[in-house]
Amino acid sequence: MSVELIPNDESATCDLNLANGTWGTLVNTTELKALIGEQRTHDPVVVDADTAKQCAAALRSWTPPKDWFCRDKEQEGLQMIITFLENCQGFKVQ
Repeated sequence: MSVELIPNDESATCDLNLANGTWGTLVNTTELKALIGEQRTHDPVVVDADTAKQCAAALRSWTPPKDWFCRDKEQEGLQMIITFLENCQGFKVQ
């Protein structure tokens, strides 16, 4: 199963699909938990533009665990998520 992050501004970036475990690890083990709350599978989330930018800033200093995103692609996955958060103008989780 996956979690879909849908940007408020679809002209700025496309939807982002993440595995449930990737999303859960990302939120529940980082500062994002304080910004958007603890997440379980498909918990409803609506994030405004300012909070999305705060999430991106918080993730810049996070070191993802091995194989968190995709084997040997941890940093690439993290950068993809940061880019999404910087450009999405807020998002909702579906």
